[in-house]
Amino acid sequence: MVDLHHRTYDCHEFELDLIPCSHAAAVIRFFGGNIYEFVDRCYKTKTIASMYDSVIMGLPSPEDWIDPPDGCPLVHAPVITKQVGRPRMSRARRGAEASSNQRRQICTRCHVPGHNRCVCTTPVPIVGVDLNAPPESAPPESARRRAPKKCDICGETTHTRPRCPSRQAKDLD
Repeated sequence: MVDLHHRTYDCHEFELDLIPCSHAAAVIRFFGGNIYEFVDRCYKTKTIASMYDSVIMGLPSPEDWIDPPDGCPLVHAPVITKQVGRPRMSRARRGAEASSNQRRQICTRCHVPGHNRCVCTTPVPIVGVDLNAPPESAPPESARRRAPKKCDICGETTHTRPRCPSRQAKDLD
């Protein structure tokens, strides 16, 4: 929820960058406000120009440098060691930053961005087919039903070989 009075939004980009995020900018535009009024004063031209109003002293030449008195340790540059692993090719992007090489997912079934056809809930469109009519190449109704199994011994369809009465009669003899 965008709170323009406290300059906050759930994504926290408004609070961290002190610049309205896209969501806050949409709300400001909706209410007819000026987006630039919600940008923090540290980004304004007057503030940046006032930083350079005072005199900036340059560094003296190395001959004019004063050596530290005896007993003070010299501070040396840190030793840089090679880090383990593959080096990064680009900087880590923040959550709100969009990657330039990412393509938007567009569903090939309904052509709506944001998902692919595997998770699409839109039914598959069937053009020019009556769903109530039987298919043309379908076998006749009688061929679709499986024929009942016959007994291997007597050939009747009421039972199969393990339960054949003639077999049971032979076993009793």
